[in-house]
Amino acid sequence: MLCLFNYQRLLLAKGLLFAFLFLFATSFVLADEFDDLFGDVDTKEAAPEKKNMWRDLIDNSNFKLSLRSMTQYENPTPRKGLDDKTQFVDGRLNFDTKLKRGMNLLSLAMWFEFGNQKDTYQGIGNFPEDRNDHRRIVEFNEFNWVGSWDDLDLTIGKKVFKMGMSTLYSPSDRISPKDFNDPFNPKELGTWLSQIDYFKGNTTFTLAVIPFFTPLKRPPTTSRWSGVGDSSNSIESLIPNNLPSVTSTVTSSTSEEEFPVRTLKNVQSILKMKTTVKGWDFFLAAFNGPNFFPVLAGESSSKFKTEQVRVANFSTGFSTTYKKFEFHGEALYQLAYAGKDDNYLNYVFGSTLTMDEWVKHIGLKQIDLTTEFSKEKITAKQTHSDFVSSSEESRLARDIILTRIIFKYSENLRLAAGFNYDFDERGHFETAGFEYKIRPGLILKMHTEYINGKKDTHYGQFRENDRLVTTLEYSF
Repeated sequence: MLCLFNYQRLLLAKGLLFAFLFLFATSFVLADEFDDLFGDVDTKEAAPEKKNMWRDLIDNSNFKLSLRSMTQYENPTPRKGLDDKTQFVDGRLNFDTKLKRGMNLLSLAMWFEFGNQKDTYQGIGNFPEDRNDHRRIVEFNEFNWVGSWDDLDLTIGKKVFKMGMSTLYSPSDRISPKDFNDPFNPKELGTWLSQIDYFKGNTTFTLAVIPFFTPLKRPPTTSRWSGVGDSSNSIESLIPNNLPSVTSTVTSSTSEEEFPVRTLKNVQSILKMKTTVKGWDFFLAAFNGPNFFPVLAGESSSKFKTEQVRVANFSTGFSTTYKKFEFHGEALYQLAYAGKDDNYLNYVFGSTLTMDEWVKHIGLKQIDLTTEFSKEKITAKQTHSDFVSSSEESRLARDIILTRIIFKYSENLRLAAGFNYDFDERGHFETAGFEYKIRPGLILKMHTEYINGKKDTHYGQFRENDRLVTTLEYSF
């Protein structure tokens, strides 16, 4: 019966997709016809020439080609199947366009991607959710239709859903899936949804429904980014070493991943309000659905599985300016149902200082200094008897300071540096580099990265991956 029910839901989803596509095509055709139908018949002026649909798509098209070279400074610790090259290259061609007809807007954003990393690139994304860690050679990241009325927008399709307001780290921005094949160069991925935005003055009310769960993408086990020695990105890393039946290397245990099935219970829903009051931007949001971070369940003394259990997240944030300062903050409180994960508060406060007067005396146009501090406070530990580990080890920014400084020398040259320090794990990350605009549309970027910390920490697992990154971007 359950299989039959899931099969019916799949047929329904395909039927709805066909109906949406038919609605898109029909609405754009009818928009041109109704322009004439309701025109002023008494006017003697020539009607404006209608633009061809394909011409609009071409005129609104944007391309960006990015070529990137990554030079590793040292060889990694050997292990079976490891891609131990010290020189990696990748490339990506981004394309986006849009078509507007009357109240209808159709948007498309996609890319073609390639590289010499072993076991990293494969095929085209699966519909409706992509639960494979591979990067897609062809990725349709956004494809959606927006219908606009006086005070209402309706969005149906695939898009990146932004939640937070923070600059460097946003605890509430965990709706859209992310590609962490390169943890220090992540990509935001689109998710299939239906979204309603209602506008009232300076306030926007949003209701979004995401019927399918798509997990984040992790590095393959062959990657240098899968950790030092054993693959610390794998689900085995969540198994506590102090369990009686588990060895310190956890290689003798077996484990598997269990993703949320397509049921109404696992539909993700978001309510959000965003407003501006006397120079202050605020948002309030509530989320219900599968957790962004997995927990570990024990099926036996040596068999485990990860699960994305259902949680409720309540988040808020603000942003304002005072003279040369911009201040912002965010907080997220997670409530896990039935004690299947921790209940915790994760918050961040930060500021950006813009200096553009005295810096002219040292030959600069502007300096922007951003600093943020993020902290997590657990209010209730995981208590459910079926689970052996919470999502704590997977969660980021539990006690960390993040900084970034940008020196603007001219319109064509910017220098930048960043420093992160994890107080909890004593790990740290440093980066420095420059961005030079060779000519309009052509930009050269170069920066170096240094990562350090104890082996079993978030930063420490990547301590052998210090590198020099060179990027050439051409927009046209």
